Amino acid sequence: VVRSIVENLPVGVVLISPEEQKILDINPEAEKITGYRKEEAIGKTCRLVCPSKLGECPVLDLGERVYEEEIWLLRKDGSKVPVLKSVIPLHLHGKDIL
Repeated sequence: VVRSIVENLPVGVVLISPEEQKILDINPEAEKITGYRKEEAIGKTCRLVCPSKLGECPVLDLGERVYEEEIWLLRKDGSKVPVLKSVIPLHLHGKDIL
């Protein structure tokens, strides 16, 4: 059920492993926004979709519970797109994810 909801949301969703800071999954809307196909994004560092510098992640490094900011996301083709990024820690199916 959760997968079906995420796949059909009209907003981009990127699921990230907080331990490895790697992308676990992206939904079709996130593919459109970033220009990356799911297969290209999975396993890449979360820096693919977030401009935070290493060691300065608001949630993982600075301890914020929910983090929102307007950013310019760098797309695969090099163009930039404005997005409202929200990072929310979750516990889903026995795993911690962002």
